[in-house]
Amino acid sequence: MSEPSATSAAAAAAAIVPTVPRIAVVGHTNTGKTSLLRTLLRDERFGEVDDRPSTTSGVSVARLAVGGVPLLDFADTPGLEDSVGMLEWLESDRRPGEDGLDLLRRRLEDPACERGGRFGQEAMALRALLQSDAAFYVIDARDPVRARHRDELTILGWSARPVVPVLNFAADASARVDAWRDQLRRVNMHATAEFDTVVYDAGGERRLFEKLRTMLHEASEVLDAVARARAAERVELVRAAARITAEMLVDVAAFAVSVPASAVAGRPGGRTPESADPSPWIERLQTAIRGREAAATRRMLDRFRFETQAVDVPELGIRDGRWGLDVFSPEAIRRWGSRAGGGAAAGAAVGLGIDAAVGGLSLGAGAVSGAIIGAVAGFGRTHGRRLLDRVRGTSELRADDATLQRLAGRQMLLAATLLRRGHAAVGPVRPLGGGAAEREADSAGLTPDAIARVRRALSEARGHRAWAIEIAEAAGSAASGPPETAGFADAGRRALVDRVGEELERALRPLAALV
Repeated sequence: MSEPSATSAAAAAAAIVPTVPRIAVVGHTNTGKTSLLRTLLRDERFGEVDDRPSTTSGVSVARLAVGGVPLLDFADTPGLEDSVGMLEWLESDRRPGEDGLDLLRRRLEDPACERGGRFGQEAMALRALLQSDAAFYVIDARDPVRARHRDELTILGWSARPVVPVLNFAADASARVDAWRDQLRRVNMHATAEFDTVVYDAGGERRLFEKLRTMLHEASEVLDAVARARAAERVELVRAAARITAEMLVDVAAFAVSVPASAVAGRPGGRTPESADPSPWIERLQTAIRGREAAATRRMLDRFRFETQAVDVPELGIRDGRWGLDVFSPEAIRRWGSRAGGGAAAGAAVGLGIDAAVGGLSLGAGAVSGAIIGAVAGFGRTHGRRLLDRVRGTSELRADDATLQRLAGRQMLLAATLLRRGHAAVGPVRPLGGGAAEREADSAGLTPDAIARVRRALSEARGHRAWAIEIAEAAGSAASGPPETAGFADAGRRALVDRVGEELERALRPLAALV
């Protein structure tokens, strides 16, 4: 029997708990309350995030839903700016025998707690808390523990609502996690969660909801459904990232540009004809590949629900959702451990105009020699057609294995980075592995064995130019090749995308903490 989907589990949980639980997000000014909600909701457009104090000036409510089923409401509240003054003010008029909750309710009716009053901002947050089932108390773990924090905890404790302290920015090197945990234990708050809204950690998010579950028993089914939905979502993200990359690779591997034989000079074993400038054909191929990579990058960002202009990762060369480091640049070749022209050299020794290797041309398109004649794909079943093209006076220019490896590694490393990027991130996020290694593919989970398996699978695409569907359309050319029925082409391409996607998914799963 198959396991229920996240949507069906959510519907079952909602039926058990018909009233959507509300969680107030409270804390001192500028600790990352809105940032926490952006990451939990997977919505980088929620609220306003800024370094200025008092960015959130009112209470905003957002709903977390799975498959259209509402599970949780979150109330984003203004910062508690003057907790020291408010605690003194509250206690100055405390009546004999009056507990904290009664004191709060009574004093919140005072004119000082009206909008624009001395404690108007704090009162909005406290009213939202009293109207909620529980609260996340967000702490900037980089801050030292101060008197204002102790007073905030005292006031929140009077609310008679379960409060889960959330240590935000816990991944930062300057975080004072131990000091904060010690202070929280002193005020009898033990269900503390560490969660970084910028450097996303799936395990940290799961533990956050587990802490809430221990304190909000009546909503345990709902919170279990949230945890299952998030786990299923992460599996789907990994699968989608692998699929997006696989489709790009099949397109690029199958794509070829027909080049007049006169553009290939200095062929071994024969006279040198009057040569034509090959640069237009080289540029056409490279432009097509660049465009296909940019399309894959945009799809990846969209699938992860990031705005393209919000992503700035210098170590990956990502600017505004596009690769800033050209896949054909010398720096990209060096960083990805590729050796330009290796396949072309082997082809030059044979002297057959089967494939011209992009890697060997990217460092100097104008200096074309016999090495341009590369045997990138091997002879295989397309050898006869290519020899026929040779007789007709044409050859093929296509991406070599090193270029395909760079493309795969860059997209996989982008996916691995996005899996760790919180939706509150407004600046650069360092990729896995730090981005300093020569072989960045290793940081994307692409081991030599995985690369070899992907290469073998993609070699099949080189015999089917009709499979270069999207890149051919973008380049404004027909994906011409051997006669193939549409059904066969579609089925063959889908099968290959599936094979490559499965291999890439296996590589990415450990980085997503799915194994």
